[in-house]
Amino acid sequence: MRIKKNIKLILNESYRWRNRKLIESKNFKEPNLTFIKFLLSNVYYLVLGLIISIFFRGFFNSNFAGFAITSLSIFIGLFTTVLILIFDKYLNHSKRNNLEDANPAILLDYKRTKNFSRKFVFVSLEALLIAVSVIILLLIPLMLKEGFLIDILKFKFVRGWPDFLSIGLFFSNLLILFTRILLVILLFKFFKYLFIIFGFLGAYIKGVFEDNVNV
Repeated sequence: MRIKKNIKLILNESYRWRNRKLIESKNFKEPNLTFIKFLLSNVYYLVLGLIISIFFRGFFNSNFAGFAITSLSIFIGLFTTVLILIFDKYLNHSKRNNLEDANPAILLDYKRTKNFSRKFVFVSLEALLIAVSVIILLLIPLMLKEGFLIDILKFKFVRGWPDFLSIGLFFSNLLILFTRILLVILLFKFFKYLFIIFGFLGAYIKGVFEDNVNV
């Protein structure tokens, strides 16, 4: 599907730009996101998500869900505008410079601006994807309310087989646990990328002022 292909593109580009500088040496090897790297990078989030999901289930109440949805919606609107401005700045920067007759300093400045734009845009797009995913998942605790705060550890099968009610309840609780874990993972990754974005922006602005951009 086209949507799946585009999402994969964003994830790959975000990973690539999070793991390289704006200007690299000629023998630099571009980092590529693989399934193994993806799993390894999420191991700590998975453990943390499991702990919070089981022992701090009150964290997922409907009040928090409503607050998070509102906050993330504001973030999506704000950062969509910022992304448009960054891209427009890059286009204007490209049009102002005649690259065919440009000296090395101008070419280097253009490359830095281009690479920073790509870095900022793709990492921000992944953050936006995470924000949208979290909003969709947070609709579940809003609908289930107290049912979403069930204590998974107290579940047990009743005697008798087959007990379809117990089996259905087991898979229902398993789905709730999976949703909680996924929410924790996505929220931590969202804030991680948010700080990464701010770090990129701060380092780039500092580098521009000092004429030494190397983020």
